[in-house]
Amino acid sequence: MTSNDTTVGLAIVTMDRFVDTVETLLQIDLTKFEQVLVVDDSSGEKLETWCETKDGIRYQRGPQENMQAARNQAINSLSTEVVTFIDDDVYCPEDFGDRVRSRFEEGDDLVAAGGPCPPVAEQTDYGVCDFSTLSITRVGTIYGDASTLIPEEAIYVDTLKGANMSFLRETLREIGGFDTGYGGHSQREETDVFARISEFGRICYDPNLLCYHKEKGDEFTPELFTWRFRNHGRFVRKNFGLSASVLALFMLFFRLCGSPESVYQLVFEKYVQKRPVPISKCILSFFIGVLKY
Repeated sequence: MTSNDTTVGLAIVTMDRFVDTVETLLQIDLTKFEQVLVVDDSSGEKLETWCETKDGIRYQRGPQENMQAARNQAINSLSTEVVTFIDDDVYCPEDFGDRVRSRFEEGDDLVAAGGPCPPVAEQTDYGVCDFSTLSITRVGTIYGDASTLIPEEAIYVDTLKGANMSFLRETLREIGGFDTGYGGHSQREETDVFARISEFGRICYDPNLLCYHKEKGDEFTPELFTWRFRNHGRFVRKNFGLSASVLALFMLFFRLCGSPESVYQLVFEKYVQKRPVPISKCILSFFIGVLKY
C-alpha cells in the first residue's frame, strides 16, 4: 500500500510514431501526473522539437536497443512512487493519472495495476477461446486477454497488458526491471515482469483504468508469430524451469486454448482466419527460445 498523495509518473516509450505519440499525450490531463517522460528511439528530431514546446513533458533520447531497455531508462529517470507505462498509440481517460493514484492508494499489498485495453474499432474476431481471467499456469501458459476482458469490478490477476500497466517503481527496480533478452516485437517482456513482481504483492485489473488501443491492421505477420513462440520459450525456461518448458512444448499439441496458441488454434488461425501462420516454425521457435536462454 502506498501513502496518501501518492506520486505518479507517466512514461511513454516510442519509435518513429510522432502522430500517435502526440495524440496520446494531448488527450490526457498531464497535470495529474507529477512527472511525464517520453523516451524516444526515433531517428529524427520531430518529437523532440514538439516536446520542447510543451510544459511538463521531459524528453530523452532512447538507448537504441529495444522497448525493454527504453522502459528501464524511464524507471531509472523518474523519481515517483508509481510509474505508469502506456503505449504511444492508446486513448486514456483525461483523468487517468488520478485514477492510477486512487487505485494504488486503495489497494492493499498492491505492486502493479492496469486495466482493459480493447481496440478502438469494434472487435468481432475473438478466435476460438475466451476467458474471464488473466492467469499464468505453472507451465507458463497464459489465459485471458485484456483486449476482450472487461470485468464489472476490480479483480486480482497474474498479468496485465503492456500497453496499460503501472507499478510501484522501487519494487520494479528491485526485480531488475524489464528483461532486454526478449527479441523481435518484445512479446512476453511484460509477462516476464509480472511473473517476477508477483512475489512481492498483488496485481490489480481495474475496469476504471480502461484505455483504448489503436488498430494498425498489420499485426499478423509470420515474423510476429515466430517471435511470440521464441520469446515464450525463453519466458517459460526462465521463470518455470526446463521441466516446465518440456511440458509446455508437449501441451501445445494437447491443450485447446491459451497463449501462445496451441496447434489447434494455429490451424484455426491459418485456415479459418486466413492469417499467415507458419505453424512448424512456431513450434521450432518455441524450442529455440528454451535452448537459447
